[in-house]
Amino acid sequence: MRNNQKHMKNKSIRFSNKLKRCNICSLVFEKLSEDHVPPKCCGNSGNMLMSSYYEEDVNINRRKGSTFITICSECNTFLGKNYDSVLGTFVNDVKMMMESHLYYPFIAFKFATNPLRLSKAILGHALATMVDKELLDIDFTREVQNLVLNVSNSDFSKVRIYYWCFPFRDLTIIKNNITSLNIHGYEVFGRNLYHIIKFYPIAFAIVYAEHPFECQFDELTKYINGDNRCNVNMTITALPFDYPEGLRWGNMNLRLDNSNDLIITKKVK
Repeated sequence: MRNNQKHMKNKSIRFSNKLKRCNICSLVFEKLSEDHVPPKCCGNSGNMLMSSYYEEDVNINRRKGSTFITICSECNTFLGKNYDSVLGTFVNDVKMMMESHLYYPFIAFKFATNPLRLSKAILGHALATMVDKELLDIDFTREVQNLVLNVSNSDFSKVRIYYWCFPFRDLTIIKNNITSLNIHGYEVFGRNLYHIIKFYPIAFAIVYAEHPFECQFDELTKYINGDNRCNVNMTITALPFDYPEGLRWGNMNLRLDNSNDLIITKKVK
């Protein structure tokens, strides 16, 4: 691991797994499929300009959205069949509320969803963003793989997912970092491995931890009660665009991957 400083230099952004090993089932294939992160049902399509989070001189034009060639076609279909529709419905429900006359900041709304399948959708696509062996051969990743592959597995005792409003049109993906943030007198996420995916209108943080944190984000995984639907709360309050990964927020960005893994995407009109 090494510190991720603002002036680090990388030549490119990688979107494919050179090992040809599926990031979800771990089997090796001659050819891997292309996974949209987030899925297309969340609006991820069309011309995108992707760049490193800290590198202004690294820009890559993607013509069909943010995609990663890292999972096999069977696992890609598995995600779409079992989890993506739940994620798409949840995202669109939040979007409709934010864009309606009912929207009012700091008010907690309730959204009906299946927290188990919603959580696994986020985990599955987070796995798809990993392009280096260093990210795949750790206990955290194996824990996530087991959760995603078993639809009925509801043991989230070591993996927690937090979520908050993200009213920005850009997509941000931050892969497997370690952070120690102190906001308003308490630690956010503690010093734990985490993974963030942010896209309009919501952000998710996956944290490898056995105990929940006292923080301003709501925990999605606390709502899981088997494979059942329930109401989850969400406060429509906008946090800064670069929160919590921005350098100004604390001591963070110790990366397990050296292939330019903090990326941001802007939709090109």
